[in-house]
Amino acid sequence: MIRIAAAAACVVLAGALALLAVDALRVPGRIAADDTRYAGAPLRQRDLWSSVSFLPWRPAERILDVGDDLAYRKVIWAVRRVPSAAQIQGPNQPVLEARRGQAVIEVSERANKEHERRRRAQLLNLNGVFIFQRINGYTAFDHDRLLREAIGNFRSAVRVHPSNPDARANLELAVRAAKGTGLPGEDPDAGASRGQKAGQGRSGSGY
Repeated sequence: MIRIAAAAACVVLAGALALLAVDALRVPGRIAADDTRYAGAPLRQRDLWSSVSFLPWRPAERILDVGDDLAYRKVIWAVRRVPSAAQIQGPNQPVLEARRGQAVIEVSERANKEHERRRRAQLLNLNGVFIFQRINGYTAFDHDRLLREAIGNFRSAVRVHPSNPDARANLELAVRAAKGTGLPGEDPDAGASRGQKAGQGRSGSGY
């Protein structure tokens, strides 16, 4: 009886391992398929990168360590679906504002968790963009606070991945917007001897 039970257990285990192997082999293809769907029409898709594993507990995703990759893709997809300011109006305004707010939260949270330098820089840059877009509708105090936060995100993005062109361009724009506001260290022409942080230099001189 013991031998029969052990043999049965081995058969079950072998079947489970075979199923896991098949699932693991299919995961990269499913990710690539959703990447293609996203590239073709990101705004028309539903549930991208949510079913790359056909097993309910998704062990293949953990074994292949693709959780961070999928989370990053989902956040970028959420950003692509954020409505513009002109679109946030009419009867759907609360829904659209909620979608935008959720995307902002997801970008911020993912930026804090992301370990890959290129992706982290991109998320920090996006976070800075969202903050920078809000500054015009606030009082002087909140305007300066948000501007500091935006500059901080752009500067962090450049520090994490210096070759990110969007972060570098946005940092220069934000720093020039801060010129004359009295924010310490945010005058692009101040040079390295002024302010609390390294001077930004003139356009083209680096950060």
